[in-house]
Amino acid sequence: MLRRDRRVLQKIEEDLTASDPDLVAAFDQVKPPASLQAWWVVLVVADVTAILMIMVGLFSDSGLVFLGGVAAASALVWTHNTFRTKPAHSADRSGSEP
Repeated sequence: MLRRDRRVLQKIEEDLTASDPDLVAAFDQVKPPASLQAWWVVLVVADVTAILMIMVGLFSDSGLVFLGGVAAASALVWTHNTFRTKPAHSADRSGSEP
């Protein structure tokens, strides 16, 4: 996002906060959908599995398990970074989940 766009969005947010603080408070209390919370649980389980694959691959001299764990960990890092950079309310507006 461009710096100019960020300033415009910041100005809109400040104007909205000044004109209707109750609406801003309502937006702050919005909980993520249950499907989003379930997705985070799946990601955490996948993280633990990837770490276990790396550890088992290291200690059992199984190169394939180790490489599979490294590949899974790399994909999970990308997934976490992609998921974190998306705004929380974008899924609510579009009607679809990531």
